[in-house]
Amino acid sequence: LPSLVLALLAAIESYFLIFQKTSFLEILFIALFIVLSILSYFVVLWLSIAKVKVVAERYENKEIHSIKEEIHIAKKYIIPSFVATLIASVIVLLGFLALIVPGLILSVLFSFVFYAVILDDKKGLAAVKFSKNLVSGHWWAVLWRLFLPALLFLVISGSLKSLLGFFADITSLFLFDAVAAFTTYVVDIFFAPFIIAAQVILYFELKKLKAASISPVETPATPIEPPLQELTRSLV
Repeated sequence: LPSLVLALLAAIESYFLIFQKTSFLEILFIALFIVLSILSYFVVLWLSIAKVKVVAERYENKEIHSIKEEIHIAKKYIIPSFVATLIASVIVLLGFLALIVPGLILSVLFSFVFYAVILDDKKGLAAVKFSKNLVSGHWWAVLWRLFLPALLFLVISGSLKSLLGFFADITSLFLFDAVAAFTTYVVDIFFAPFIIAAQVILYFELKKLKAASISPVETPATPIEPPLQELTRSLV
């Protein structure tokens, strides 16, 4: 719903840019677009937290609450997850500003900050350190397991956008913006649960490896199952 609202505003804004010379309406819609973009971010964050909780409960064979209950539970994680991911993002950004390689390394190390807040009640720097400790020693394994689902999503999404780019040559900007925004929305809705599930599964597998490595009893380390192989079973 938030994405559809933003898509509609983008289409209306394009209409005024093309057919109107009055700047007041354009400024009004730009301001409205910015405000709703911020609100949309937090709504999407809220729903993403609920999705993570549902996937985690299904993966651990726990009781799954109703949609209303899951959304209510997710509410308390909005601010902590925002703060923790903001801290991680600033550190990663500084890494990229220093050199590309440190930024890439840090982005993988901190890739589970969001999940550490939701699934282990970590906050702020504690969530950042928790994610770093999980990934340390498994950086390359985590990289490709995060990269492959994202690559699949980008290829499909990019192909659809390229197709829309072809239609942009034979239609107006107003129609193209509306169709492009709606298509992106549909693609996101379809792929988001699979990407979240893959990352949640990887998060739990890393926790198993970490627990095995610090256990006083010698236990064979459980290999990380590729998320795409475990994905179907966890969602059934």
